[in-house]
Amino acid sequence: MRTNTWNSIKISMKLLVPHLIILALLAAGAIVSFVSVTNIRKQAERFYDGSFAVKNTAQTMNETLEAMQASLYRAISYDAQDITGEAISEARNQGTILQEQLARLIQNPSGDMEAIAKLENDLSELERRQEQVLVLAAQNKKSEALAYMEDNQIPVIEAVQTELAQFILPAKATERELMDSLRRTQRNAIILLVSLGAVSVLFAARDGAYIWRLYRESRGKPFGSAQMK
Repeated sequence: MRTNTWNSIKISMKLLVPHLIILALLAAGAIVSFVSVTNIRKQAERFYDGSFAVKNTAQTMNETLEAMQASLYRAISYDAQDITGEAISEARNQGTILQEQLARLIQNPSGDMEAIAKLENDLSELERRQEQVLVLAAQNKKSEALAYMEDNQIPVIEAVQTELAQFILPAKATERELMDSLRRTQRNAIILLVSLGAVSVLFAARDGAYIWRLYRESRGKPFGSAQMK
């Protein structure tokens, strides 16, 4: 009786231990995945509150600069006073938008304050030169306005666009890193689940074969004797 009990315990342990190992690995994998996802979520929050907001602001400023150039060319190209006046008003409104977006950059703690200070100086210079172009356009001095804009304002616009790129490119790099981290976490989780599934199937097959062998032995018949009859 004691021998049977001991054999039953050994059989139970032999069947139970592999599955406990699988459960332990599954729990460890779940913990690792949870920690990874939590870290990615925190990185995403910092990114969207910081670099992403800075990138969006810089892109808006770039678009506003392009719209400003279009308005200036429109103010210079047309002789009709109503069209010129409308274009001048649009250019000044776009200058206001640039200042509003600059204020957002200044308020964002993740921005490079040294780069922002240089950008602020260039935008002030751009505003001054733009006003000169608009004054010449309003006076119908089209050729002088065009020459002044091409010689004095466009170089400043290009400098501002170069400075804005310093805010956009790092944010894009951070965005790519964040997406790569998310993909790696997903890939590792899938690999873990597939591996554990495969191991579970192997252990289940082994347990099935082991139980079948015990069953055959308990009946005192060699495997395959049923087919020989």
